[in-house]
Parts: sequence; structure tokens; C-alpha cells
Amino acid sequence: MNSPQQRRNLSCNALSIAVEATSAAIVLILFAITIIRPRSIPNAPSVSRELILALAAIFVSSSLSHSIPHSGARSGMRVMSLLALVGFLDSEMAGFQHVLVQKWCDESVLSFEVNLAGQPWGLLLQQVVHPYVTEMSMFAYVIYAMLLPATAAICYWFGGEKAVDDYLLALCVAFSICFVGFMIYPLAGPYFFSSETYSVPLRGGFFTQCGEWIRIHKHYPGGSLPSPHCAGATVMLAMLFRYNRSIAFVVLPTILLLYISTVYGRFHYAIDAVVGIATGVVAITCSPKMVELIASVMNRPIRIFPNAQPLVNPRLDPPMFSLSKHNQLTGGSQR
Repeated sequence: MNSPQQRRNLSCNALSIAVEATSAAIVLILFAITIIRPRSIPNAPSVSRELILALAAIFVSSSLSHSIPHSGARSGMRVMSLLALVGFLDSEMAGFQHVLVQKWCDESVLSFEVNLAGQPWGLLLQQVVHPYVTEMSMFAYVIYAMLLPATAAICYWFGGEKAVDDYLLALCVAFSICFVGFMIYPLAGPYFFSSETYSVPLRGGFFTQCGEWIRIHKHYPGGSLPSPHCAGATVMLAMLFRYNRSIAFVVLPTILLLYISTVYGRFHYAIDAVVGIATGVVAITCSPKMVELIASVMNRPIRIFPNAQPLVNPRLDPPMFSLSKHNQLTGGSQR
């Protein structure tokens, strides 16, 4: 049996490796697509080179983060690296959306919403459009980008390095599901597909201007189903409830408003938001299973990721082999 300290080390190492493995996996999947279906992706050779560089960056970041002695700096580097990777992949997905389906599927979603409510949900929300409502909605939508690293900081403060990796893994799984969803069921989104149907303009203050700037300069047709905003927000809310319920209740109204703002602001269809929330729930549910799998199969030092701590299989580990025995055999160093 492993000691409590061994089990904690095992869990922490499995978490960090799971984050790195999931990040590398989604990049490798996209790279494979550029090789298998280059004609379906604009400028496929250039995209494949960028993905190779992204994969190299994951390994370099892994090596550097494991060499940092301070847990706070180590966690901070992992957070920034993952968020940078997600931002890069999100922009790259613009060229991957018609790999499997050659047309936009918005018509089917609009038909579903009309059958359900008589008209699309975005048009229904036009009845409550008001500058104050718009400003509050855009605040929730824009502040999301700041909540991503802020949630990591809260997790670290109340749960340490393991809590940060717990958060990053769920976030990475959620965004990976979103990226795959973009290819399986491509939706252009209400603004790009049917902006002419909206007769009431969205007017507000500072945050409304920020939201419109993001729409014009950062968004592209697609990237809709599932909603990454809703998936990420669900993960953030769950992690805040896990590590500090008081802060979670403070953030809860903003998260709920964010869900609504994705439809109110004409960024997403209602089904995008619902599936996005479900994606976050799936990521939170599956992440521990991934960690258990990694922890159960690894009984030797990890060589794929440089300087990773050795994992000892708690089920297969015989009494004669322990972490102290491993230190004796390796000269006492544990990297």
C-alpha cells in the first residue's frame, strides 16, 4: 500500500500529465486531419507547420514548468501556456469546420427553435433589448476572459497546485470537445448566418463596445456548437464550488448571465449554450476518470514529458517496491 504522501504525489503527477497529454492529443488530431484531408483546409501546409510548432511548445512548456521549484510560478506557467494554446487552436479551427460537413447547418437549428418556440430564441429576446440589459450581458460575456485565469488563481490559493491542474484538465477536455463539435456540426452562428433578421440594434456602454469589437475583430463564422463560453464557464463554476463555495456564490450570477448573454448578444443559438453547459459537465465528470486511468497504468517514470515525477501503480505495486526503495535504486533523487 502507498503512504498518503505517495498517493498525493501520484495524484498530482497524474493530473499534470493528463493536462499535457490532452493538449498534445487535440493538436495531434488536428495535425492528422491536415495530412489526411489537406484539400478541405485552407493553406493546409502552413497550418500543419503551425500545429507542429504548437506541439513542440507543449513539450517545451512541460519541461520548463517541471523545472520551476516554486509551485505558484509552476502553476502560473501552466495556466498561461494552456490559455495561449486554447486561443491559438480556437483561431485555427476557422479552417477546420468543413472537414466533415461541407455546408453550414444553421437552417436545421433555426427550424428546431421555430418549432419549439414559434421563432428563434434570439428574436424572442429582442423584446427585452435595452441599453442597461445589453451592457450587463456584454459585461458577463467580456469578463469571461478575465475569469479564466482568475479562477486558476483562486484554485491555487485555496487548493494548491493540484487544484490548478484539476481545473486545467477539465478546461482542456471541455475545449477539446468543443473543437471536435465545430467539425461534426458546423454552425455559422446567428450573427453571420442571419444578422438581417435582427431589427433591434444592441446599444450600451463600454462593455457593449468591447463585445462588438470582439465580434468584429476576433470572431469568425462558426465556432458555435458547443459554445466554448458556456463550456468554460461551467467548468469555472464547478471548480469554484469545489474549492471555495463562498466565492462560487459571488460569481454565480455572472455565470448565469453569461449563459444568457451568448444568445442575447447574438453570438450563439440557444442550443449552443445548452450543449456547451452539457460539455462542461461531461468534462468535469470525465476528468477524474482520466487521472485514475493514468495513475493505474503507470508504474515507471514518465519519459514522454521531461522531468515528470515517477508514478507508482497503487494496485500493482508489490510491498517490496515503494517510493523509498525507488529512491535507493536511483540514488535518492526524485525529479
